[in-house]
Amino acid sequence: MRDRIRNGLILGLLLACGPTASQARTDPLTLRINDTQAQPGGLVAVTLRTYESRPVHQGQVCFSSQLLEGLSQPFAAFNEALVFSASGDAITTSLFDPVTQTLNLDFFSASASINSIDGPMVVIFLQLSPNLTPGDEFTLDLDPGNTMLLDENNNPIALNLRSGTLEIVAPGEPLAFDADGARAAPGSIAVLSATTQAIEPLSQGQATFRFDPSVVTQVLSASIDPRYGEGTTVLSQPQIGVAQVSFQSTSGTLNWIPGEFLTLQVRISPTAVPGTQSALTLDPAQTFLIDAQGQPIAIVSDGDLIEIVPAEEIFSDDFESGTFVGWTLVVE
Repeated sequence: MRDRIRNGLILGLLLACGPTASQARTDPLTLRINDTQAQPGGLVAVTLRTYESRPVHQGQVCFSSQLLEGLSQPFAAFNEALVFSASGDAITTSLFDPVTQTLNLDFFSASASINSIDGPMVVIFLQLSPNLTPGDEFTLDLDPGNTMLLDENNNPIALNLRSGTLEIVAPGEPLAFDADGARAAPGSIAVLSATTQAIEPLSQGQATFRFDPSVVTQVLSASIDPRYGEGTTVLSQPQIGVAQVSFQSTSGTLNWIPGEFLTLQVRISPTAVPGTQSALTLDPAQTFLIDAQGQPIAIVSDGDLIEIVPAEEIFSDDFESGTFVGWTLVVE
């Protein structure tokens, strides 16, 4: 499936890390490794994402893992990596050391269109060891001494690096399909999402969001970020405080990269009080996923919060500012 998809994506193999350039900028860009899950011996997608659209001309990333308790090597082999560039011109090279469990990665875009739209920027596919035990958890870390990004003028971008976690799950364990909230100012537009942590290509599904209608006063739109796969959405509101999004992927490629593939733009009440924390959930009775073969998938869902903050605190790594109009997935 991934061989079909990658022909239409911005794909490159990711030069060994060199010295990091001194950082001249003071406003940091958050670069985060998403939490992820996979079975022993399975394929895992390690996604690096941002929360602000800031063009990147070139960069390097050094990534490693470590068992939270004890010693173990989760990665048996490096499969491939891809870097998203809106112009489709990302050129990348990688070097994986299975002994140190370290991946060194360089990338370059002549148009400086990497991260011109925030969200997933780099995805690394690795094969896991079959000897792992369900329940094992590994930290996924970026080396601050050997991770850098350069902007369109080749100036260093100050970075706020965030680690992630790899959780080993048992075969047949339900897929996590969670609600993801936001920090939002009164009267603002916020982006809520439904997110996964494991690779599971989907053909269709439905996410039914429930929220406090005194906090979320209007549902504006629903969309799928095509970097996570091809799909279309239909939005309905069967009752107050509920937004139901049905989605379909005719190619069965949706969620071939796990993450926040489904987003919901909503308007926050202008009278919402800063400090308010309001629940966001996915209704288990009206939420389902169907895999690429047309079979239902067992799922488990956690809720999240919509947190109301003063306007000056709005920008953080729980707030999405990007749009996805520049991305097109072509399946060949």
